[in-house]
This record gives sequence, structure tokens and C-alpha cells, in this order.
Amino acid sequence: MKYWEITHHMQTIRVENRWNSERLYVNGELQDERMGVRSESRLYGRIYNQNQEVEPIKVSIGTYVFRLHCLVFINDRLVFSSVEHS
Repeated sequence: MKYWEITHHMQTIRVENRWNSERLYVNGELQDERMGVRSESRLYGRIYNQNQEVEPIKVSIGTYVFRLHCLVFINDRLVFSSVEHS
């Protein structure tokens, strides 16, 4: 299993990739899950900002140069990328 974990406004976002599924957790709560083997996947969830307003989360998991990578967007803004740019 591969996982990525970030903190955003004192809340924990965890993305898990297993051989047969992907999961999105926010503060330990499962918000989305995709089953089956695929080369790319999208997960969706929600998080509260400092004003207690709901913001959408979108996660993209896929392969890049033969490695598994993860991108996390909150309110359509990239907040995490496991892809190393040089």
C-alpha cells in the first residue's frame, strides 16, 4: 500500500492506494473509494475552511514516468503534488 498524508488548515487529508482500490480520508472519515485496478483514478471529498465553509477536494492518482503519484486540489487549487519537478 502507498499513501500520502497532508495537513490543510489543521485537518488531515490521507489518500491511500492499494492494488485493488483507492481511498480518500479527511480527519479519519472515509469520503470516497474507488474499487478495481486502473492506471488513473479520481477521488472526491470535502473539507471545511477556517470560516467553516465547505470546500471541495479532488484527488488525482496516476502514473508518471513509471511511478505512482498523487495530486490534491482544494477548491480547484493545487495544494499537494508528489511529482518532483526539476
